[in-house]
Amino acid sequence: MTRLLPPYSETGIVYAFKCEGFVKLGWSRTVDRRFQQVKSLNPFPVEILAWAEGDEHDEKSLHGALKEFRHRGEWFRYESTVKGVVGHMKDGISIETILDWLYDGSPPERPHDPADDVSDEERAAALQECADALDRMWQDD
Repeated sequence: MTRLLPPYSETGIVYAFKCEGFVKLGWSRTVDRRFQQVKSLNPFPVEILAWAEGDEHDEKSLHGALKEFRHRGEWFRYESTVKGVVGHMKDGISIETILDWLYDGSPPERPHDPADDVSDEERAAALQECADALDRMWQDD
């Protein structure tokens, strides 16, 4: 599920923008505006990969933890641990928890998703119910 990017955040947002094989990990209060700036200054397509609430200190801590993957400035090679950080951000895990994982090795827990409470059998039955309803709808036309 894609989380909507807030237009403004008082604390700020730590973001991950991807371009080619690199990720820019940065911070801004207005990420949409920052994204437009990065896109306009870059000759290659840029996409927003993930974001999380955070401040400038969180951004600098991420940079320090990922220094072995740094390409230049705020751009990091999109591989292994950097992919893990982006994945955790996509899952809605806090920057604080991600930093704990990076510095202490404690694995982050995904936030609870109610969809995880549904068994495979229940999910299959619900999908079948939807398919049957669509079949009935098509037959009524």
